[in-house]
Amino acid sequence: MKKGFIDFIKDKLGYTISIFSSMSLVIIFYKLNSSQKIEVLYPALLVLFVYVVTMIISFIKYMKFNKLLSSINYNTSSMNTYKNDFKTRNNQQNKIIHTINKLNRSYKGEIQVFESEHKTRNEIISQIVHNTKTSVSVIELITGECFDNNHPHVDKKELNKIKAENHKIQEGLEQVLSYLRLGEFQNDYIIENVNIVQQVRNTVNLKKDYFIYNNVFPKFLTDQEEAIVLTDKKWNSVILEQIITNAVKYSYAKEEKGNVFFEIKIINNTTQLIISDNGIGISQFDLENVFKPYFTGENGRKIKSSSGIGLYICHRIAEKLGHKIEISSEVGRGTKVIISYLSKA
Repeated sequence: MKKGFIDFIKDKLGYTISIFSSMSLVIIFYKLNSSQKIEVLYPALLVLFVYVVTMIISFIKYMKFNKLLSSINYNTSSMNTYKNDFKTRNNQQNKIIHTINKLNRSYKGEIQVFESEHKTRNEIISQIVHNTKTSVSVIELITGECFDNNHPHVDKKELNKIKAENHKIQEGLEQVLSYLRLGEFQNDYIIENVNIVQQVRNTVNLKKDYFIYNNVFPKFLTDQEEAIVLTDKKWNSVILEQIITNAVKYSYAKEEKGNVFFEIKIINNTTQLIISDNGIGISQFDLENVFKPYFTGENGRKIKSSSGIGLYICHRIAEKLGHKIEISSEVGRGTKVIISYLSKA
């Protein structure tokens, strides 16, 4: 209110000066005319009264207009509503509202064009990724058959290298798809009861070749066969796959036999899944930035396959699902990731 009053006085300063200047000139004129004895106090008070009333009415209109302007939500329905609400506005204020409406329609049109182009671009990228995934699956199938059939003209060491590189391509494609799907997350998730122990075991089994190739082994530090949490099974699997992949990747980088440990803790109505490794670890400086997009840090310079997208996607998904991801680490000793879920009631 105080700021509004000061702004109002500033806006009306010219009007105030002109009123009092005119009144002063009239008084001076009649005072100098000594031939006529005219009472000037009454007209002066009348002018002052009219001025004060006019200023009060103008101030009320001014404050109402500013209040409405500050509360406008600039979408079409909101603007149409406010268009009929300005009952106290003057012509200048009418012009302001007209200009706002015009700008709103213009920007809304530009936003619609941008959203349409963005959607088309995502659909094209998604189609290209799906087509590429088909080729990746064929390579996986062929290398698997060659490996299983002990083909005499195939070097298994080289075959493993092909499988490893193919896995990197597949991992990158899945990250792209997950990132694209985040934009439609609100239309594509179902919160349900999920046995997190079984889901972790399924994910580890899915990545068994990746574990074996990197000479890293999973270890379950829990005897529980069941721990029910509330989550979306599909999106949660994206989180698990990414974190497990990172644990294996950075354990292998230590160039010695590695382990990835899995543990379940239940605290009140929260279930914690703890995934830890004995890999190269993360520096304290990098820990503060691991959830930022495209951040790879010191480890990214050591491992060229680091993209800086995986943990960013995990963090975004966890936020949308109401989960919490915490990371602690020590360079040379390993990393611990804690995912907190709401337990089944």
